[in-house]
Amino acid sequence: MSQHPPRKRLPIDPSAEHLRKQAKRLAASGSIILARAQHQLAADYGCASWGDLMRLVEDLQRGSDQLSGGQAGMGPLATAANANDIAQVRALLAAGAFRRHDLDQALARAVLAFAQRREIAELLVAYGADPDGQYGAAYGPIVLVTGECLDPDGMEFLIRHGADVAFAPLQSKYGPTSPLIATLGTYMRGANARKHRCIDLLLAHGARMPDGLTPAMLAIHRGDIAALEQALAVDPQMLHRRHPDMPFGNLRLAGGTLLHLAVEVGDIPCIRLLLDRGADINARSLVIDGCGGQTPIFHAVATNQGAGLPVLNYLVRQAGRWIDRGVRARLLVHGRPTPEAMTAAAYAAWTMAGAPEDWPRANAHEIAFLRGLEAPTIADPAFAAAVAALDAGDLDGLGELLRRHPRLATDRAEETGAFAGPYFARPALLWFIAENPVRTGRLARNIVAMAQAIIAAGAAPADITTTLGLVASGMVPRQSGRQEELIRLLVAAGADTATALRSAVQHGETVAARLLLQLGAAPDLPALAALGDCAGLQRLLQGPSIGRRDLEEALVLAAQAGHAAVIDVLAGRMRGMLDGTSIRAATALHLAALGGHDSAVERLLAHGANPTLLDIRHQATPADWAVHGGHADLAAILRRHEAQWNPPSDGPR
Repeated sequence: MSQHPPRKRLPIDPSAEHLRKQAKRLAASGSIILARAQHQLAADYGCASWGDLMRLVEDLQRGSDQLSGGQAGMGPLATAANANDIAQVRALLAAGAFRRHDLDQALARAVLAFAQRREIAELLVAYGADPDGQYGAAYGPIVLVTGECLDPDGMEFLIRHGADVAFAPLQSKYGPTSPLIATLGTYMRGANARKHRCIDLLLAHGARMPDGLTPAMLAIHRGDIAALEQALAVDPQMLHRRHPDMPFGNLRLAGGTLLHLAVEVGDIPCIRLLLDRGADINARSLVIDGCGGQTPIFHAVATNQGAGLPVLNYLVRQAGRWIDRGVRARLLVHGRPTPEAMTAAAYAAWTMAGAPEDWPRANAHEIAFLRGLEAPTIADPAFAAAVAALDAGDLDGLGELLRRHPRLATDRAEETGAFAGPYFARPALLWFIAENPVRTGRLARNIVAMAQAIIAAGAAPADITTTLGLVASGMVPRQSGRQEELIRLLVAAGADTATALRSAVQHGETVAARLLLQLGAAPDLPALAALGDCAGLQRLLQGPSIGRRDLEEALVLAAQAGHAAVIDVLAGRMRGMLDGTSIRAATALHLAALGGHDSAVERLLAHGANPTLLDIRHQATPADWAVHGGHADLAAILRRHEAQWNPPSDGPR
């Protein structure tokens, strides 16, 4: 093992001016001349002279942002090492054509692909290259290179020659960095065997555990199934927990679940275990500072060098029918936000525009694969052609198809509901006029005429009613300006308004709900609560006995819409039921917090709502929902109420 005299470690981004002031203070405190103080300080930092130290500082402030190739700022020695040109390395060393930092930077290049450059690494260390040296440009010690690029052999070589891997995180150009942070945060995917070896090496030599890393997270990074199973056995609820401080994702993991992490690092055995235990494939990460809301599949999309494709294929094979491909999220990618919220397929397409040629992200095959997942599977060619005619606004083409194939008015597409969930399973042709779920994001200008054509061709009454619910609860019909016309058409064709009214208020489509009431829908307690109609509520509450489920639904809908006055009207009738769940399997307090409705939250808390309850699906508190909705101030208020919560003495409310 090479021996290096004990010396101070220079800061990652050293300042010549700071060192000059340090030398002056040393001279004054020791009553020695400045030149002697400078020489002593240079020796402390392992340099032969003050001039050598100043040149080292200058060298360290040059360097490269990229470690993978084509680096600017490399000297001849590092360039030769990077090219694995042993003859040129020997010639430069023999001629003495290098500075001290040239040795260290060349060593960084040699350990980056150690299996091919072992001889160069050994030669550089023999000439005095420092295994604890810095790479330069505020990157940090060269041992970080072996973590970032996952070269366990190079890492082991540096450790064997005295490199320290147990130091506390240093403030580098990429933020707080240590060998374990560099390894866990690597941009490389799919090289898990190498990553596991690096982690094992570092832990065996005292590397410090980074902040925010739980034992379950570390188990996933290490591919340690036994440790992950043990963690889940101790705390089964962690399967659904979202972690606001989860670190180390190329696509930000903060706010994600353990499944987000397992997909991000591409560990299929861990993914399999989490799915088998019931992890939600459609769990959305918390929205933090305007970014987030993605489901785990996003983390398998557009990865460096296409390394996530095996994981993407695995997820589709194992859980494809349940994956919600319509989720839109604004993502934080390598610290930079995407310009807007987008689906997984749109994100893949977006990455192609700016990705460097030597680090490809998505490719045309991956985008086509994802786009294919975003459309319902329609095996019947005639049915598929009719849907295409609806999308294109081709009324004549639709009419011809209905004339040649009258069955299309009543047939169902043999589709499992994978596209949008069970509510769109085996859809009728008429259902597609609602664009709910969203497929294209728009409706043809003549969509009302095309709906009339399908109804006239013999659409079933049940399908007309179902379509009314889809139109009344859909944002695309509203945004396209066709919602009112379609509602009037479907009601005139005999659609039952009761189910549609409930769907409209549950999805916040208040204009559609009011129109349905005008067209004869019977106002019930949940609908009046969602619309903020206190007078109507008072009249209903004075009538026959109201069921518990309707009361709970009404309170949740009022909270979702932020109607604080309605909450006051209902709360007196709901003793023992204030914390019931309804839509979204969450309490009224969860829904009010998600929407940022401060007054509604205040009234619910005043009436005794429990701020510590977890929702059924995500196992999150109302404060967590406020964070997810981007309401940090409201979340802080709810956190304080969590800490101070005492159940009422007369039992749960």
